[in-house]
Amino acid sequence: MKNWLTYLVSSVLGILFYFMFHTETWYLPVVSTAVNWLQAFCGLSFLIIMGLTLSAAVSSFLGHKDIGTGVCLTTVLWGLVSGFVLCLVAGLVFLILPAVPALPSAVINVEPVVTNNFFVVLVAALLLGFALRPTAKVFKDAYSLSNSLSEAAFRFCKDFSRFWWIALFFFSANSASSLQGNNFSILLPSLVIAAVSVAIVLPLLFCCFTHFKVNPFRKMFRLLPPALSALFGQNADAAYIPLYSSERNNLGIQKRIVGFCTPMFRVLGRGGSAAFATYAVCLAIYNSGEAVSLVTVLLVAAACTCVSFAAFSAPGTEVLVICSFAFSLFERKADSIALLPLLAPLSAMVDILISGLGPIIIGKNFNADCEICNWDTV
Repeated sequence: MKNWLTYLVSSVLGILFYFMFHTETWYLPVVSTAVNWLQAFCGLSFLIIMGLTLSAAVSSFLGHKDIGTGVCLTTVLWGLVSGFVLCLVAGLVFLILPAVPALPSAVINVEPVVTNNFFVVLVAALLLGFALRPTAKVFKDAYSLSNSLSEAAFRFCKDFSRFWWIALFFFSANSASSLQGNNFSILLPSLVIAAVSVAIVLPLLFCCFTHFKVNPFRKMFRLLPPALSALFGQNADAAYIPLYSSERNNLGIQKRIVGFCTPMFRVLGRGGSAAFATYAVCLAIYNSGEAVSLVTVLLVAAACTCVSFAAFSAPGTEVLVICSFAFSLFERKADSIALLPLLAPLSAMVDILISGLGPIIIGKNFNADCEICNWDTV
């Protein structure tokens, strides 16, 4: 069965599992334990995979500095443009749609969990890749070994992605459970922001970056497995195993492009989180009694875009981190709308699509695509 179909069926079954058994006493302990273990596995696996693939990619690019420079510039540009444009769209949605009232302060009991593990591994992998560059014959064996380990990491992702539907089953069951009983007054604007971002903004930006030579919807459809993992896992880190597999084995992107760009977009590709944070900050300003103009939207969008690059240290709570900085910057009280659990799944899905489309753009512009005999999706 196609991976995208397996993931889709597993998501539906997980939601049905919740509605059938959520009243049972064993349901919550079993699902919570499984999700906590899977989240920990995702985080640890991603760090290991990133360390192996990024070091090999950096050493490869150092041997082709002309391509490496272009890849770095395109990576930064895609992260900046996609993030700022999505924030502007979120602000325009706020101006067009009627504002929702402030939520009760009792909801504000969520604090971001900050970790520096990703940054430490990122810097270590960059330094190791620099040391492994094949400048002399004595380093060729080490360079070959790093490439072999990188290939083993991609094989790990490919093998596990075939069984990742099991994790998605528990993620979807837990997602339905966590959203039960929450105030859904922001459901409409949140869905509008997500729909406009996925169906209009990201495809248009993708076409502009690829000079309208690639069908964006076909590529986004092949990113369905990681998108579903991020949506129901409520955390972009839950989607990196299927993302690595989809980019390498389904989209046909070169190994060094995937190995370098994927962790870079873990930092630069938080446009979805910044967009939802922009809406939340605009709503807080409105609820404080101040009018929200287009200039205010531009300022909030710029601030949230810049702050989003520092949100990588709080996986799963990026929206909260961005909102916290923005509320302090604009001297506004932290409105509970920023802490609504509904924002995390949608923002994670948009973030992972940004991270998935970026390597496709780079692979196309630098002729770094590989021929794949059997696509996972058609």
